[in-house]
Amino acid sequence: MTKGWHFKGSAIQQGALGHGAQTNGFDYGGGMHAMVDGAHIVARGGFRQLLTLPDGTVWSSAIMTNGDLRKPPGQVPFVIKLDVSKTKGVGTGTTGWAKMMDDGYPGGLSVISVDGDASGNMIVSFTGCPTWDATFVNGNDRYGRPQAPGKGTGCTHNLQKLAAADGAVMWTKAIPHTLHSCRAITDGSFFCGWTMKASDGTFDFGNGITVAGVDDTAGIIKYNGAGVAQWAKATATTSFSLLEVSHDGTLLAYYGSPPRSSGMSGSQVSRIDTSATNEGNILWTDTDSGVGTHGFRDIAVTHDGREVLAYGQISGGEGDVMTDATGSSMTLRSRGVSDIFVACFDAATGAGKWALDGGGSDTEYFLGGIVADPSTNDIYVAGYTRCGSSPCTPTSPCTPSTGAPTGHPPPPQPPHSQNKPKPLAGPNFCTGVM
Repeated sequence: MTKGWHFKGSAIQQGALGHGAQTNGFDYGGGMHAMVDGAHIVARGGFRQLLTLPDGTVWSSAIMTNGDLRKPPGQVPFVIKLDVSKTKGVGTGTTGWAKMMDDGYPGGLSVISVDGDASGNMIVSFTGCPTWDATFVNGNDRYGRPQAPGKGTGCTHNLQKLAAADGAVMWTKAIPHTLHSCRAITDGSFFCGWTMKASDGTFDFGNGITVAGVDDTAGIIKYNGAGVAQWAKATATTSFSLLEVSHDGTLLAYYGSPPRSSGMSGSQVSRIDTSATNEGNILWTDTDSGVGTHGFRDIAVTHDGREVLAYGQISGGEGDVMTDATGSSMTLRSRGVSDIFVACFDAATGAGKWALDGGGSDTEYFLGGIVADPSTNDIYVAGYTRCGSSPCTPTSPCTPSTGAPTGHPPPPQPPHSQNKPKPLAGPNFCTGVM
């Protein structure tokens, strides 16, 4: 590790990480990204009680930045821009900063997505509530326990651009629906996605850009750096989860889940055209590759425009069959309680290039992310290993897949496709060609 930044909370963590109500934390996947400027990391998080930032600044969840008492319970939403060249990351002597996001929204605020452009500005998607109804009855939770009264009202969905120097608001745009996974490219423009429903009617994003809602369909929209919509379109027949786009904007892919009527239970990757006059057209959708316990949980694209990658988690031994956009398939298997897997697709055709699964004697979990280095296109995967033994016991060497791939013979492997993620230590990884 070159550098690390410590955010110290005073509250005791509740529940398991990534499950249930959280006390302190950063979004482990879609909410932590390298800015396009290559000099900063942008992240969204939340805390309760006290939080000490790396530069020693202390925040309190009881008091808003403007001095008012904070009314909504739960985590306080914040965003942070970390200067990766400095040990403190934020504050004096750095180009980084941190900001609690609920000023002006005493009814509460939820940060949906964060990213950073080539100039170091931050793009934030959020839902904010300007008023708080302290008498609203929330009833009981699903376990029958009474919930505290109170609810934010008058809530709106918004996009906001925060200045590179200090996080000051540059502009705020009201939007007709929450937008997720907003990702910037080199020219300052950015793409976002959302899940459509026909009952939503027609979405009006301003600047004459409208799109009719369609059931079980992912919507993709592009904005310029001033927050003006450029185009929006209904795309593949899946929900929308996360998207990634190359820095030049030519390779955009996302994943989502197919409707129940399809008979598929996993998730699918789709590549969407961003070229002039073809904006939003579907170039390909894989058949059924997002297998395992949760389907795909993160996605990456290489910045040379050649590959799309996604990863998730499998469990229960053998039998998770991945099928690419051409109908070719391979079978993954877990050797412990659960393992992670990574799949690589040819960006031009959606054909599977390779896949790997791997783990040790217990649990490999996906609470991390997958990313492609913009300079080398090497792939990095993050998560954690949990096991009852210390150290974890790796499994014995394994064959690439259970059964031969079907559909077409393995294609020639160009040098770039060898940039597969490698385990840091311990568990064995098996690879195969789809």
